[in-house]
Amino acid sequence: MISLYAIKQEQFNFERSISTEYYSALAAVCVNKDVSKDEIGRLMLFSLWVFEYNGKNRWNYVNPVVRQIHAFQEALKSATSNP
Repeated sequence: MISLYAIKQEQFNFERSISTEYYSALAAVCVNKDVSKDEIGRLMLFSLWVFEYNGKNRWNYVNPVVRQIHAFQEALKSATSNP
């Protein structure tokens, strides 16, 4: 069983590695379930900020540990709020 301590440590590692500028792109992945086909998209996949799921169709979603980060949650709120 993974300890909450280990998960929190991984969250801190992600917080140190994800620049503020990327949180809006991560929020877009969460909303669209698709990663952009550019350098930022590749960075998100290779850094394991985003996972790729394969079944009948391919889709992407933000790593559950990244989803716990406050800055990500704020970016997601901003992305999903009505103008």
